[in-house]
Amino acid sequence: MCSFVPLHLLQALSESPSIPLVDRHGAQNTLSHDVRLANSIQSQPTANVLTGAPLTQQELKTEFVTSLNVNEQADFKVVNGDASHPMLALSALTVNDVSESKLGHLWREIYDANHVDSPDLLPGILLRAEGEPSSAQPKSAVLNAAYDNFEKTFTFFHKVFGRNSLNDRGMPLVANIHYSTNYANAFWLPSQRQMIFGDGGAILTNLTSLDVIAHELVHGLTQFTACLEYQGQSGALNEHISDAFASMVKQWDRGQQSADADWMIGDSCLCPGVEGLALRSLKFPGTAYDKLAVSRDPQPGSMAAYVDTSSDFGGVHINSGVPNRAFYLVCLRLGGCSWERAGRIWYDTLLSPDIKPNCTFIQFADLTCQSAGKLFGPEVQGIVKGAWMEVGVYPTLAFASHFDGIVASLGYGAESTSAQVFAFDGTSSGRLDHVMILHSGQAFAVATARLASDSLSAVSAQLLLGAEDMSSNAAWRGFAFDYKQNKTCDHIFLFAPGLGMVCILAPEAPGAGDGSGWRAVYSSKKGIGEHDFFSTEDRVLAFDLQHTGRLDHLVVYRPGSGLLSVLRNDNGVFASVFRTRTGLPGFDLSSVSDRLVAFDYEHIGRVDHILAYRPGSGLVTIFQNQDGVWKPVFRSIQLGTPGPAGDGIGGYPLSQRGDRILAFDLKGNGRKEYLAVYRPGAGIFWVIEGKGGRFTKVFGEGNPGQGKGAGVGGFDLSQMTDWMVAYNHPQRGLPDSLVCYRPADGRFVAVKPTWKVM
Repeated sequence: MCSFVPLHLLQALSESPSIPLVDRHGAQNTLSHDVRLANSIQSQPTANVLTGAPLTQQELKTEFVTSLNVNEQADFKVVNGDASHPMLALSALTVNDVSESKLGHLWREIYDANHVDSPDLLPGILLRAEGEPSSAQPKSAVLNAAYDNFEKTFTFFHKVFGRNSLNDRGMPLVANIHYSTNYANAFWLPSQRQMIFGDGGAILTNLTSLDVIAHELVHGLTQFTACLEYQGQSGALNEHISDAFASMVKQWDRGQQSADADWMIGDSCLCPGVEGLALRSLKFPGTAYDKLAVSRDPQPGSMAAYVDTSSDFGGVHINSGVPNRAFYLVCLRLGGCSWERAGRIWYDTLLSPDIKPNCTFIQFADLTCQSAGKLFGPEVQGIVKGAWMEVGVYPTLAFASHFDGIVASLGYGAESTSAQVFAFDGTSSGRLDHVMILHSGQAFAVATARLASDSLSAVSAQLLLGAEDMSSNAAWRGFAFDYKQNKTCDHIFLFAPGLGMVCILAPEAPGAGDGSGWRAVYSSKKGIGEHDFFSTEDRVLAFDLQHTGRLDHLVVYRPGSGLLSVLRNDNGVFASVFRTRTGLPGFDLSSVSDRLVAFDYEHIGRVDHILAYRPGSGLVTIFQNQDGVWKPVFRSIQLGTPGPAGDGIGGYPLSQRGDRILAFDLKGNGRKEYLAVYRPGAGIFWVIEGKGGRFTKVFGEGNPGQGKGAGVGGFDLSQMTDWMVAYNHPQRGLPDSLVCYRPADGRFVAVKPTWKVM
């Protein structure tokens, strides 16, 4: 059962000495009944509800015949062979009649439960069926309110969403009023697909008001769509969806816009004299009845106050405050009427085939963001995501340093503007869990280090001579490479652009790259493969060409010339498997500013896509390679502008030539699926997330179009030569650190992402 009045409030009312004895007994009776009934009901609806498949005309007719049989077997029989009874009349319809009958229109039935205390005895005595006049009998206000509010709710869903009743197939709306004695609740009974209303008492009353009716009917809608389990977060979402749509129905009936509504649920259910505004507030969860003497509203407005409890089916009526607040924020920021955009997003989410019965808050948030982007574009999607972030379902991302020092202390010598830092697999474990500091110039040295939680420990420092002319005055560059094709980037690829020199270093022993020294397994003064490395613009990166999870191919390119080669390693012999002098399709590599980054575009743990970007122009193109063919899967291009130009990515314009992009693992799942975009010299740093070809900012320090930022994690990024690389934490399951390095003074800062719940 899905009840309206929360169990914790009934518990408080039943125990309060300030409440009249008769009302305490009523609250206790209601509480005992609801707990007993809930425990007896199976958690899952019937199979045909779970499938969600459209029913045939014959199945529609069978549903009504089944309902008729329940009527005839009930203790309070009203049919008795009377052909005028609507259920009996429906049972006589032919299959063709069913599709054109009342099934396609509103059909209401209000029954008198006559104070029976068990749903097994329902429905009771039929008081009013569709089309019958309102009753003028004494105490008929509840009857007429239920009848009228059924119509308002039905009409809202029909006009706004085109829905034909709860199951979208014309299902009758059935209510039983005057249930039990002194019963202060209303509930939707999934097994019988009908609503049940008590009469309330001196504390709670008016249980057939519009928002109560709409709230409970939407439980039926959820049963026929998302079928959310009534437990824990999925149960809280079940309650939230009913609150959200009930608010929309009430606002639609009143002609209110989001900014003008009170966002209260059950505001007419508290009797005069009771200190409280309503049973729930979507605008400010936790304030609806916080002045009530017997209890305080326990609803949280953010995940920071989430209530972990076993009562109330895991706090379904309590923790619904979190998504309630998020929905309110979305409606307020979108403006206008709540049902126009926010309502359509939530309704589309309910219909999503991806929503699961045990859906969590964050899964539901993801689906609403997807629906928002699909229906209204990235701006609205950003508003929806921002609301979920504000309530802590998407924790707020921050960065904090866990090491800040000078790398000269590692013992390899003085600082140098040509020094470079990169990560490598120092233990042959499959993780880039060590850093290498590359010092070139009059002497060439490498220092390796391992980051602990708050310290940087040196594990080796080695002067390299002999493999090549490593002591020449050259600006060497390097990166980690899977030379042995075993998913371990424990070899170092070194190259001196402009001089043709290439060297590949291996650890003296497997897994010993953290201290036992290095040896050359490949060296050349004429480049590698068919690429000569005689241009100072030459660049290289490791790439997973064959989608195996191995960074065992080399992408060698020369910005400004269009030259690009992909090299395969065959036992130390490198040969081109792809070569072009015109760049990639739609990205010609004609600018010396062009850069390539390998990253995990599909979020599957394979760095098998290339992001090509041109800082200063905003051009971005993402490529996948299938069977040797490069295909763009994302483009950011401005049409109608002089010369090639783009919009950047995720809102970051890439409008300065100094802008840089790197891919990293933000969540500790082993996938380099997030992009860090930064501007050395200006202190600007953003993190961008991609989903389904759409990119959005999830963290931003500084506005790339206006002035400067403060950097990241205490590293101000104020120098043009500042550099940043991703580093795997030695412990699996933890996100990458970002290593920030300043060659001019040897400053080395490691920052890690942290998540703050609002």
